[in-house]
Amino acid sequence: MAQVISTAPEDALHDGELDTLNRLKDALTDDYVLFAGLEWAATHAGGNAYFGEIDFAIVAPSGRLLLIEQKNGGLQVENGDIIKTYKGVRKSVGRQVRRCVTAVMMQWQKQHSVLLKVDSLIYLPDYRVGDINAVHLDGLHLVDASALNNLPERIMQLTEGEPDIEQKILVQQFLIGVLNLTLDVGSCVERQERAYRVALGNSWSLLQSLHCEPWRVRVAGRAGSGKTQIAWQLFNACIEQGGKPLYICFNRPLADALSQWFPQGGTVTTVDSLTQLYMHNQSVYDFEDLSVLFTRLREQALAEPQRADWLFDTVIVDEGQDFSPQQAAFSERFVASGGKFLWLEDDMQRLFPSREAATPVVTASFQLLHNYRSPRTLIQYANFLLKLNPPDFPSSPLAGDEPLIEAVTNENLPTRIEHHVRESLAQGFLPQDIVVLSLRGWSSCSLRDIETIADLPVKKFSGRYNDDGQQMYTDGDLQVDSIYRYKGLQAQTVILCDIDAEKMDDALRNRLYVGMTRARYKLVMLLTPSAEQVLMRQLV
Repeated sequence: MAQVISTAPEDALHDGELDTLNRLKDALTDDYVLFAGLEWAATHAGGNAYFGEIDFAIVAPSGRLLLIEQKNGGLQVENGDIIKTYKGVRKSVGRQVRRCVTAVMMQWQKQHSVLLKVDSLIYLPDYRVGDINAVHLDGLHLVDASALNNLPERIMQLTEGEPDIEQKILVQQFLIGVLNLTLDVGSCVERQERAYRVALGNSWSLLQSLHCEPWRVRVAGRAGSGKTQIAWQLFNACIEQGGKPLYICFNRPLADALSQWFPQGGTVTTVDSLTQLYMHNQSVYDFEDLSVLFTRLREQALAEPQRADWLFDTVIVDEGQDFSPQQAAFSERFVASGGKFLWLEDDMQRLFPSREAATPVVTASFQLLHNYRSPRTLIQYANFLLKLNPPDFPSSPLAGDEPLIEAVTNENLPTRIEHHVRESLAQGFLPQDIVVLSLRGWSSCSLRDIETIADLPVKKFSGRYNDDGQQMYTDGDLQVDSIYRYKGLQAQTVILCDIDAEKMDDALRNRLYVGMTRARYKLVMLLTPSAEQVLMRQLV
């Protein structure tokens, strides 16, 4: 039986990887060492670092190292490359494996003069590769479903050689050292996604087990609890059953982002965009005050019978805490007879607490309090600082660091933002992993006119829309936005600014909660001296 060294808790490994771990542990002899969930980081000449994760690393008696990348789920082969899609983002499996090998080799060469013999293997337990010539890999470095039982033998074949106990110990110590170096700063995206999948599986099972008539369910879920994943599952299930789903949210950037992720066959929109679409050519836009345009259009729609061609088998309302009673009533009208209605909300993310809250009629409801998105230390800090009641349950596999809080003046705010951006880049986060968020609305955001930060062009809303009605952004690498627009989205590093307050009230508490829980790893809070005093009083 092989010796196993795992940095990932077993609930962070998906079922397929757990099966592989148990098989290899039993099949390999006790002079093999098996690492599971190995995180790595490698500094390159530019000063940044690549971060990632290797599913399995095996140290053989010969001292040779084999890296195994396992892929379950949907795959495609294009131009000789195996492609895996993660939430709409297409990634090359071959490039991912080569990147792992290169990173490990680079770190080894910095520490050792002797040669490291390292090889790689792609393992596809759910797929059969009909024509190996169609993939830019030789048969030795790929094991598919047709050769499952040959995996241990292939591992031994790729790592064969005369036993070298000194080299084996050296490689084993090297990998343990890599683990110790990277646990605090890696991007850890895959580990967080695994935690999300666990949360989604539990919540989706609960949702499927509900039997109520009519099917009208309310889910009160805190940030990072998997509400959007539940929405995706219900949306997708409706399409698979031949139905027509409708997803409605409050925030335009969120709708634009989810329209790229949700499967084709349904409608993803905001409540105001839905109003405009529904009432197109049905009303004369002659209102003197455009601020009441959508309210008046919905008022007119609610006074008329619902049109049969605008009924959906599943209607999902997200960000329900920001819907007005009129918006909620308008949205509920789109549910077909016998259809499903799912209402998702989080009272802590209500950014307009003075507005009257909507209270939809439901037949079942439940609460989700576990945050799988943000590191545990950040959530514990948010619980204490914001006096959350009930508190969020920190359920991310990452511990993380405490948020960095710094008092700044308006004059030195740009300099301090640039400092923290550069510091994050030096830690290995890519520009697209970082977002700078203002606690103000976009119209009063201090960053609205900024063009570059740390020599990086800024990505921000241009004020224009494309032919599909989606918002257009400037061509930049580093995103700048307000929490009002960014609500529902997330980033590895979040830098919050424009935090100014004289007291802690519900409005400030909710805005801070929204901003803080956008962070998947690192949080920096830049606040005025007066706001710093407000927060310090909360910590006493």
